[in-house]
Amino acid sequence: MWPKFRRSPSVVASVDQLPMLCIGHSHLHCVQAASADTGIAIDAINFWEDNSVVLDYPDNPALTPPLQQRLRDYSGTVFSFIGGSAHTVVGLLSHPRRFDFVLPEAPWLPLNAQSEVIPVDAIRSLLFEQAQPFLKMMRYVRSLTRHRVVHMEPPPPCSDEQRLRRKIPWSLFPGMLREIAPRPLRYKLWRLHSQVVADFCAEHDIAFAAHPRQTIDAEGFLLGDFFHDGIHANHKYGALLLQQMRSATA
Repeated sequence: MWPKFRRSPSVVASVDQLPMLCIGHSHLHCVQAASADTGIAIDAINFWEDNSVVLDYPDNPALTPPLQQRLRDYSGTVFSFIGGSAHTVVGLLSHPRRFDFVLPEAPWLPLNAQSEVIPVDAIRSLLFEQAQPFLKMMRYVRSLTRHRVVHMEPPPPCSDEQRLRRKIPWSLFPGMLREIAPRPLRYKLWRLHSQVVADFCAEHDIAFAAHPRQTIDAEGFLLGDFFHDGIHANHKYGALLLQQMRSATA
């Protein structure tokens, strides 16, 4: 379980002391943990910890009036950790009707012989549909601030299936088989989801920050040192995100 974090004060003495404003869901936890370790100040609005600030979700997302004003008044870059789970919902575990697809950017990645091959456009549409509530929230947050918004890419998948199995929150995946989906499929889904989100960001004046390259192995999977559980990265990964975020505001 993640520890609870105190929210940094939203009003400070000067712009130089302004904590970085971060808003989103559970992927924000690793940055909160890194902030507690390093002393680098952030102002974290974590919907996973307190969803009461979100109104009329998911069709027409809105935030409470005080939080709306907080975003309007903030005078720096806003960092989005909104969503990031669509690819895990679709393919962290094996579906009863096994599927696979060819990723155009990496057509050499293997297909599972026991799976039905689905057109990549169908998988892209499925990921876009799953991500819709989060994309709407990102667009809404973008509308509340006149300053830059940067969306942080969710962490890459872990390759260690045994380690994953010990940390899977099985109850969050009703209807799926109790087995980890094949490594190539999980990787392809993560990459395609990132493309879907990056394309959305480009259309809506949101910058997209890719994962720190030093956190992956030669095949693109998350290194063990940065693993927290079956879905999330840890405080070491969060520390590297803090570095990226500080560079973005320099």
